[in-house]
Amino acid sequence: MHKNRKRLLTALLCLAMCFALCVAVPQKAAADQQIGKILATTSYTPVALMDVSYITAATSTGGIYITDYAWYDLNNGTRMFSQFGTGQVEVEITFATHDGFEFADNVAVYLNNSPADYILSADHHYLTLTRVYAPMIWAPSVIKNPSDEWINEGGFASFVATALYVEGYQWHIVDPMNGREYFVEDITELFDIATSGDGESKLNLYNVPRTLDGWQVYCTFVGAAGGHSNSSRATLHVKYEGPLFPAGELEAEEEADPKGEDEADAAAEPSPEPTPESTPESTPEPTPAPAAEPEEDHTHTFPETWSFDDTYHWRECSCGERIEQGAHTMEWTVTRRAARKLAGEEHGVCTVCGYEAVRELPYEGPSTVLRFALLGVGGLVALTLIVLIADSIRTSIRRSRRKKARQKSRH
Repeated sequence: MHKNRKRLLTALLCLAMCFALCVAVPQKAAADQQIGKILATTSYTPVALMDVSYITAATSTGGIYITDYAWYDLNNGTRMFSQFGTGQVEVEITFATHDGFEFADNVAVYLNNSPADYILSADHHYLTLTRVYAPMIWAPSVIKNPSDEWINEGGFASFVATALYVEGYQWHIVDPMNGREYFVEDITELFDIATSGDGESKLNLYNVPRTLDGWQVYCTFVGAAGGHSNSSRATLHVKYEGPLFPAGELEAEEEADPKGEDEADAAAEPSPEPTPESTPESTPEPTPAPAAEPEEDHTHTFPETWSFDDTYHWRECSCGERIEQGAHTMEWTVTRRAARKLAGEEHGVCTVCGYEAVRELPYEGPSTVLRFALLGVGGLVALTLIVLIADSIRTSIRRSRRKKARQKSRH
């Protein structure tokens, strides 16, 4: 009976120690979970003269994350960082798997809901998606038209016009009397004025003469492959003082119809019948120059691209008006698990605007369940050891008593 109990306690101790090892040491899964389908998206497809940074990439497939994303010019094989041209380009998006996942041999890869080509690594933990595009060619899309200007004679006027998908700008000025158009560069030869600006979206006119009152200004936006669009026309209002004609011409008009002759003719002709005195008309005053009118109502134009900061996203007109502002809706993916001496990392992508962020994951130690399991195993091991030690002590005492009893019986 004693031997059986000792064997039972020994077996119980071994079982407890094995259980403790199983709990404390994580075991690798027998096989990684296979990913059979990848869904990836880009915020836009390429358009000639669009900035490359406008297009972001994301994936909604669990168990993977993006490690690299780039566009390449197929004409020279170089990576692109500025604007798209008119030649073919290729996008490359590389994905990696999280722990416990791997790509299947026949994984189906989709970009913007269409099948895409890909290259799979030998260990099935990395995959590079590729697709070739011929950038679309769009006419420039006007964002801001120039506004009317009210200035004093000899003053300064400024016009601004902007558009998307623009390769060049050309400013024009139009004579309203005959509709004749001039390049702004030619105006300095016709009038004693100076021009400046950024050579693109902004035009400044200095020392503007009264002759340009009522003239119109507009900008031609030059796009890819010769396409172009025109802004609306803005009117230049020049306020001036003094007579409209030289003094000599006014005196000649007065001499042609002197006031004295008119009065003499009126006195020579008798009135057929008396008429009531008429109220003398007041001398007409010069019509004052029109005051500066308020700028015409601005038509808001909101681009398809999103603006964002670290908290919100919105779409913004060139005048600063915002619509559809809201907090980011982030999808977070663990890219590195936290350890005791190294914080983890999570990569997030906003599902609306494509904003990306990275945040740390603190190490929280073993889970509560694991802690209680280890505590229970430790208590079980300690209890088993106590029972074994106590049983061993009792056995030793019994053996000692039996030995003494045998010695006494011999004597």
